[in-house]
Formats: sequence, structure tokens, C-alpha cells
Amino acid sequence: MKYVLSLLLCSLVFFSCSSDSTDDSQIPASETSLSSSKLITAFKITDNNMIVTATTQNDSIFHAFTTATDLSRITPIIEISDKATISPASGVATDFTSPVVYTVTAEDNSVKRYTVVLTSPDNETALYTIRFTNSAGSQSFSRSQDSATGIETITVTVPYGTDVTALTSAISIPATASVRPASGATLDYSTPQSHVITAEDGTQKEYLIRVVERELQAIDIQGFHAFSFRDVPLGGDITFEVTALHENLEDISVQLISDQDEFDLEVKSVNMDDMTITATLPANYNNNSYRLKVSIAPNNEVVSNSFILVKGTTNFVEVEDYYGDGDYHVQTAALLPGSLLNLQIYFKNYTSDGYSFFIKINGTEYELEVIYYLLSGYLHGVRVQMPAISNPMQMNGNTLELIIRNEDGDQLYALTNSEGNAIEGVVASAPEVTGIVNSTVSKDGTLTIMGNHLFTTFAGDLGTAVQLRSMLRLEGSGVSYGFLSSALDANGNMSFDLGTSSILQSGTYTVYFQGNISQYSEINTNQTVTITLPASEHPTLQVTEAKLYRDTSSGLQRQIKLNFNEDISGYTITKIVTGRAYQVEVFNYFENTNSILTDALTNTNYLDAFKYRDGYALVMDNGQEYKVYFTLTPTSL
Repeated sequence: MKYVLSLLLCSLVFFSCSSDSTDDSQIPASETSLSSSKLITAFKITDNNMIVTATTQNDSIFHAFTTATDLSRITPIIEISDKATISPASGVATDFTSPVVYTVTAEDNSVKRYTVVLTSPDNETALYTIRFTNSAGSQSFSRSQDSATGIETITVTVPYGTDVTALTSAISIPATASVRPASGATLDYSTPQSHVITAEDGTQKEYLIRVVERELQAIDIQGFHAFSFRDVPLGGDITFEVTALHENLEDISVQLISDQDEFDLEVKSVNMDDMTITATLPANYNNNSYRLKVSIAPNNEVVSNSFILVKGTTNFVEVEDYYGDGDYHVQTAALLPGSLLNLQIYFKNYTSDGYSFFIKINGTEYELEVIYYLLSGYLHGVRVQMPAISNPMQMNGNTLELIIRNEDGDQLYALTNSEGNAIEGVVASAPEVTGIVNSTVSKDGTLTIMGNHLFTTFAGDLGTAVQLRSMLRLEGSGVSYGFLSSALDANGNMSFDLGTSSILQSGTYTVYFQGNISQYSEINTNQTVTITLPASEHPTLQVTEAKLYRDTSSGLQRQIKLNFNEDISGYTITKIVTGRAYQVEVFNYFENTNSILTDALTNTNYLDAFKYRDGYALVMDNGQEYKVYFTLTPTSL
């Protein structure tokens, strides 16, 4: 029997698997000139001894043969874009008893896939194709048959978000046949629907139509850099690429977010070929570092990298954390005068020209000195120095406000840190030292000084290297030793651990003090302290005299002699240790009843011991080691 195709074939919209394209941002710069064209321009086959061109729409190709045709061996002739390749190749015999996917690869290695569906009128109950006219976007279908019942199931995949409860069908069948439910009927396909085709002779065949929504993969968004949207004006459109997308605009949302603001953007369009979304920026915004939050379905969203927008209003964000003591700290206070602060400010149009800055305290404005501007990539702002205040009492109970001034007028902000808390103004006072607790202290002990304003509690001062701790300096005999502390007791006194120095020598020193505020100079306290050796660790043994014979001595040269307070024949002296940080060790010596005399030191060890004269003898007594301390006295015979 000769079959005539229904006129519906002329209006078919054909179905496909989703197309793929490579991410152009991953193509090396050297290849950006390569062609990205990847189209099938013609798909030609032989039908009833005539060469015909199949119909192409989007990424689907369809042809219904007018006579019974063996679909298991069709040889198409395929024309494609210049410099592209295709697989399976043109001119290759292919089995089309089920849909075949062709992959076209462009010169730049990007790809596009086409699904080819060929049907043959081999019986008058054939169901050629089915599509749904009220479902936006591409559709694809596949066939399977139940071996037991003989019922053929056609699975139609529709775009994500399609309302499958009310789909209007367009069914292609032989012109002499009929189908029930009829083509054009609107049915609920949330469960499979049976369709029966009846041939002209009354023969019937049942088909089960099953509809599924296309699954969405987890969305990702291509990385942005600081200036991704630098030139987009207020209210302008931005376009960005994603890895997953669908056509239903009502299900897609885009938000512009920062730590301060959040905007819902209008989604203008989506492009399924390029996998891009176009959205509109706000008509105004506070300049800042922003991110995009994109959602294409419930629980399927992504947040982009940061980028800078500065076409809107100049904006102060925060006082940046400061670096000190080997780590970053949140700025909680600003020292007046002189403290340096990094203000994170996003200036309009990437320029700081014409701006000035003021601190407002209790209604009075004080101009801040600009040290330099911070404008580099994601870093935006200015480093300023806090002013002197004629009446420090103005600070009592007042937080600080920041005024940013330019030709557009003044903008007033609370001066806040990276945690959003107000910066406290701290007026510094010069430190005063009134005395020291002990005038004699062991070199491994603690020296405590008394006074007022020895340490000002505030968070940081970027102007100097050491600002977290106050400093004690001991000066004497042409040398000085420094110690740091921030420990104040209940009386405002400050203690320094002398044991933190491995080179401190015993002797008498003048005490100098430097507070933690760099604006105030070091103080000569006019106090002296005597640093003594630690006590001997041995219960009875002590060194009564320690001599270092000079290298110019007429007899012994560069040798150490130690006299003890008792007979040492019952002890073992393991070694003599002296020099800077106890680095000179002597193992060879001559022993008498209550004294020892070492071999001559090397010239290097002699010079070290001559400068750093504290030391100890390491004594073994009944299996226990003891340090017996001494200070060398240079001498000549």
C-alpha cells in the first residue's frame, strides 16, 4: 500500500539532545584566531530515487521517507562548516533504526551535536514523531519495546521546568491512519499516556507515551577578575557564562551581593547555545567588591568570584585589619595623634582625584593627612594619619565618624572595622617612670618598673614596626640589651623577663624605657639596676675567683683559671662554658686541690670570652649535674 505523508510533516519541530560547546575562556591565547564554526549545513539522503535534504531545526534533523525504506543501512551525504570535522563521517552507511547523534568539531575544538531521526512508512500504524507545541525549548525522544506485550514506549524528554500536567501534542502518522487521543489534545503526562493508531483497514497498534523533564546538572559559573564589568554603566547589561542552564526565565534568578548590599537583578535573556545569562545592573549602587549569586532551580545555585563595580556612589567599607606581632589583628581603636589607618574606600570611576578626608568628633571636624592611596586590583582605599586634638577630653564617650568630601559634597560614615564594630578613639599620654621595684636582679629574673601610662591599650599603629609592646633597654659598658612586654599589673607597673635574653651579661646598667606609642621618645629613667649571676646550682660549691689571662700576658696567655671555695677532688668538672650565649666550651684543663687551669683558648674563643665574660662550670656530683656560675676578670701575670 502506498502511504502519503500527513501535512503535519511540513510543520514539524524536530527534537535533539542538548548541544555542547567548549568554554572559550579555556582556549589558549595562541588559538583564539581558530574558527569556531561547527554547523551541519545540509544532510542529504535518497528517497524514492530522489536526493532530498532532510529538515534541520536547532540541533535536530528529521526526514520521513515517502516509501518503505530499510533504515538499517542509510548512507547520507553531509555538508558542514569550513575547517570542521564530523563523526560519523559523511558517506558512511549508518543504522538509523533508532536516532543517531552526529558530532561536529570546529577548528578550535569546540563541538556541536545533532540528533538525526529518520522514519519509514513500513506499516500504516507507524507513529513517526511526537512533540509538544506548548513546551519551550528543545525536545528529544527515544523508543523501546516491551518484548512480552509488544507495546512500544516512546520517551519524550522536555526542558526542565515544563508543566507536564498539561501538554499539547503534535503527532505525525501516515495520512490514511488516525490516532486516539487525537493530535492536538492537551493531556496530563505526569504518568504515561496510551495512544492507539488505527490504520485504514482497521489494524491497530498501541504506543505508550512517557514524558520526562531534562535533568539539570549542578550549576557552576566561570571565574571573574577584578575588572570583569569595569566598563558597564549604571543600569547596563552584563552577560556571563554558566555550565548549566534552561530556557525558563521565571525559574532563573540573579542577585548582586556584597557585604553591605544585595540587589535582585532583572534576567533579560538566556542563550542556550552559548550557555550565557544576561542580566541588568541596578540604576545606582554603592561602589564595592561584588559577587553574583545565580540560581536556576531550587538547591541549584552558585556564587561567583568577586569583581569591582565603581560606576555608582563612592563608598567607605571598613578600616582594614593591621599586621603586627606576626599576624593580622582587627583594628579596634585609633590613636590620637599620629596613628595610621588603612581606609577601604571604593572611589567613583577608579580615581581618587579631588577627595579629602576628615574625622568628626563631637561635632568638630579634623582633617586627616593622606599618606598615600591604595588603588591596585581588589585593593581600594587610602592610608591616613590621625590628627592632633587640642582638647583630648572631646574624645570622652565619643565614637569616631568619617567624612569623605569631594565636589559632589560630603558623605558621612561611622568609622568601623572589618567586624562592623565602631573604632574607638584613644588619646595617648606620655609614659612616666617613677622607679624600679628591685635595684638588684638576677639575669634570669624579672625587672619591674613603676610609673604611669607605661602602656596604652589600643589596636595597632601601622606607622612603626613595633607597636604592640613597650620596651625596656639596659645600657652599660658600651652595650645595651632590649626587652619587650605588655603586661601591666593592677598598679600600672610593668614587668620584663630578663631571661628572654641569651646574651645579657651581669653588671650595672642604666634603665631606658620606650612606651608602645611611637610619638613619644625613649625615656632615660636615671635609674640603675645591677644584674647578678644566677646562684650556684650546687648546694655548697661556688667559684670564688675567675680569671682570664690576657693574650699579652708574659706567662699564661688566653687561659682561664677558676678558684673554688672547697676541695674539688671529689667532683668531676665536665666542661667550662662562657662567651656569647655560652658558645665557648672548654674541656681540657689542669686540676689542683681547689682550682683548675684550662688550656689556651683559640684566638676566636678568647675574644668572645673577653667580651662576654659570664659563664659556668658544669660539675658532676654523685651522678647529678650542677651549674656553678662565674664572671671572668681579665688579668696579666
